[in-house]
Amino acid sequence: MPRCHAPVPRGSVGNDRGRPTPGPTRRCTADWRASVPDSTSSSALEHARAVAARQSFGPHFEHRATDARAVELLADRRIQLHPHAQWQLPTEMTWTEDPFSNRNWAAQLHMLRWLEPARRVALAGDEGARALWVEHARSWVEHNPPGASRSVWAWSDMVEAVRGFVLVAGLLIVDDAGWVLRALEQHGEWLEDDQHLGRANHALHQHEALFVIGTALRRDRWVALGRSRLQALLDESYDEQGVNAEGSPAYHDLNYRWWSRALRRLELEGEPPLPHAERVAAAPLALAHATRPDGEYESIGDGDGGRPRSLDHPATKYVASDGADGEPPADLVAVFDRGYVFGRSGWGETDRRLVEETFYSISFGSGRRVHGHADGGSLTYFAGGRPWVVDPGKYIYGEHPVRDLVLKRASHNVVHVPGRRHDRSCVVELVARATTSGTDHFVFEDRGYAGVVLRRSVTFDRRTEALVVVDHVEADGEIEAQQRWLFAPDVDVTLEGEDRLALTSPHGSTRMHMLAGGDVRLVRGQTEPHEGWKATGWGKAEPATQASVSRRGRRMTFAAVLVPPALSSTTVSGLDGTGLDSPEGLRLDLGVNGVVTAPPARQQHGVATDEGHAAGDEVLGTPGSGPQGSEVWPAVAGAKAAAWSATADPSVRLHAAEELRGRFGPFLTQDRDLGLRAAIADLTAAAPEDEQSGRVPLIAWSGDDAPRVRDVPLCSFAGVPRTFLPPQEPTVVTLDLGALTLPTLYSPGTSPVLTVLLHGALDRAKTTLPRFERVRTHAAFGGPVLAIGDPTLDLDRGLRLGWYLGTKPLDLPVVIAEWVRAVAEGCGARDIVVAGGSGGGFAAMHVASMLEGSTVFAVNPQTDLDGYFPRLVRPALDAVFGTGSAPRERTSVLDRVRATGASFRLFYVQNSGDRVHVERHRDPFLRELHEQRGSVEVRSVVIDSGPGHVGPKPAEYERLWRECIDMLGSSR
Repeated sequence: MPRCHAPVPRGSVGNDRGRPTPGPTRRCTADWRASVPDSTSSSALEHARAVAARQSFGPHFEHRATDARAVELLADRRIQLHPHAQWQLPTEMTWTEDPFSNRNWAAQLHMLRWLEPARRVALAGDEGARALWVEHARSWVEHNPPGASRSVWAWSDMVEAVRGFVLVAGLLIVDDAGWVLRALEQHGEWLEDDQHLGRANHALHQHEALFVIGTALRRDRWVALGRSRLQALLDESYDEQGVNAEGSPAYHDLNYRWWSRALRRLELEGEPPLPHAERVAAAPLALAHATRPDGEYESIGDGDGGRPRSLDHPATKYVASDGADGEPPADLVAVFDRGYVFGRSGWGETDRRLVEETFYSISFGSGRRVHGHADGGSLTYFAGGRPWVVDPGKYIYGEHPVRDLVLKRASHNVVHVPGRRHDRSCVVELVARATTSGTDHFVFEDRGYAGVVLRRSVTFDRRTEALVVVDHVEADGEIEAQQRWLFAPDVDVTLEGEDRLALTSPHGSTRMHMLAGGDVRLVRGQTEPHEGWKATGWGKAEPATQASVSRRGRRMTFAAVLVPPALSSTTVSGLDGTGLDSPEGLRLDLGVNGVVTAPPARQQHGVATDEGHAAGDEVLGTPGSGPQGSEVWPAVAGAKAAAWSATADPSVRLHAAEELRGRFGPFLTQDRDLGLRAAIADLTAAAPEDEQSGRVPLIAWSGDDAPRVRDVPLCSFAGVPRTFLPPQEPTVVTLDLGALTLPTLYSPGTSPVLTVLLHGALDRAKTTLPRFERVRTHAAFGGPVLAIGDPTLDLDRGLRLGWYLGTKPLDLPVVIAEWVRAVAEGCGARDIVVAGGSGGGFAAMHVASMLEGSTVFAVNPQTDLDGYFPRLVRPALDAVFGTGSAPRERTSVLDRVRATGASFRLFYVQNSGDRVHVERHRDPFLRELHEQRGSVEVRSVVIDSGPGHVGPKPAEYERLWRECIDMLGSSR
């Protein structure tokens, strides 16, 4: 059998490896139609059609509502290959047509996927559609013998593979299948030849097609070869973190879909799973991290956005739904070996919509990635619901000035050295990393310019949400260096003085502060040469301001501070040469918003792991082998008991604090210290030097001079007092419970209803403990009000939510209920309403279940911690219960209600856009509560606050509260 394996230049449909050009060809001496055996026996054809039926799946092979219209156009000899315009087919196709002079269009023409609507309509019995499919598919086969086609695209890599799937699917509608089977034989022989293989996703399609064609034609050799090639490519394409090698989140998404389909093809034919297939399954988690708060992929490399639509994974569902569905990833910052850092302020869990969070990305690693750009060290910044600093995007694949521009290093947010070539084979290394609950810090080193070392330090401060970028440049001679920035197209950029850029968009404004002394140049929409453009879609680009800050010398430093819109008017001091050269690192003062520190760059190498941390990195603030509650809590209780026994002698307290330091000193630097820092603050009556390292003292010892907390008087009790005489002014009243100190704020009032307020999740980077929530709102309703902070948060400064769990031996809701009774009796309250949202609502129901006749006002509460996000639940349970299991009556409202049998009223408010809480918490809870026919009177109210875990706006909250109070009167 003659074989035609003349090499065809391997052009690319989806990258810039060059347009295929005609090479030497060798024509078959025999007619192609007679070059393969006729394998059209009924059994062979029946088998092939069975394979075709199984394998005709995926987005291009499944029914669409537009199929009938596409067939109508085809009957009128018109086709449209997205994203290009419609085109009129000639009467006789030569298959050299390229009306748009576009490689993507020409490749799609030869893929023949545009015939799929006709095949699907033909399957429903439409003879006209079947005839159209046969006409065009047969015409292509007759005009394009292997190695002898007049078009360079006919047999280019990946194009022939996609067409192979089309021909396999066509077996289901043709009457005379011989020509299709013979064409498939030739496609299989072509794909078998190593000379014709592409790379990356092009090779994936080729190996997949060889497997399917081999299965359909019973060619065991092709089946085995397709599988073995898939295995080798899988190992090359995916690492253990589930990240693809192509250098672009958009292509990470595409490859996940393509590989999932390929693995499904093997499964349908009874093949065992490929080794390491679990790497593909891990891909959606990385995609969720690569998604901005607005639900768009960050456009690193060849990508112009896109969204993680229809990916069946909890993390991608969450980011695609604005937090309304699914589950967020466990980490706020993730580092991936393949060259990505993605970090953010939060996942929209603190009564803040996901889109309102701040996000940043950094690219590093190899510059030679199939769909990557020369962007090592480049970063992006998203804040206040919109992007500010952006990547230039993709534009098109092909020759165009904008395409050339977006590929250039100087178009990215990097340090550029004019006049020297940057070696794309250089690997930009992540050389140091340190993370705490409030700060992410990274150092990158780039030696891509001969004789030049670039060191970039990036710090994200989670409290202010500012991003600090410091670049150090060292060269072998005097050079010019530029720190480059590209801003989103709708951002207007103006220079204020010499050290600040004002950034203004239709949706807000902010500023970028810079180290003074550089020459600043702003360019927007320039065409000779092209500079200052952002690709926004296929063949679309918009003018965007490109800023460059230039300096000359052998040793230079650049610095920039990006702040979110909420801090746009903030002044930044400390951004000067003195601070940059300090061995302690940079210390920036943002006034009332606090201090941002950026550690000095240090040589420290590490490799990211699949947990998002780095083996060998400095990763601060992780629990490690922390203290045990069975040791810490009795010691703390004993120290405080000794202090109460000698309240007039401060030396006793100070000695007790020193004993705790001496015994547990190493644990005081860990996030999870089980309350040691808080206890020492209480014993010493000394506030911490840094608000992020602890909380203020909360015990007023006898003899102290009128202590105050936030300018409010402080009084304290050792345990819950039997009687309580309410003060006549707002007062912080704390209860020493041994291991913990319970902080409460009492505000007097004239109402017969005592309102008890419990809080939900906190952003610890921005919140100073103790937290008292909605006090002013409810005091305005007439009071009295008792706001209670959650001392569970003292156990671990990384906890965002503690659910008022207490400690393992201390069931905190029991103590809170006892304290609420004492306060209610003291102020003569007729009714008690315990209010809270999210985790505060969960705790409110627990407390009310021990207050007979009370009322709960719960907004979007959790009802069972087993149904909530492990990233929030697990740390809290570990801190409270250690390695042991938690009693269900402490983690489930229903179990608590069953255990106490108490009678109370429940005003349950739920945002309909928060599907997680609707489906996992409200619905099963209310259903089971109804079925057990208990003594809880429920009024369920649905509100619409938009997608995600978002509560009502102030006016709606007030309306709901008044409805709840009216419920009290109607219940009497």
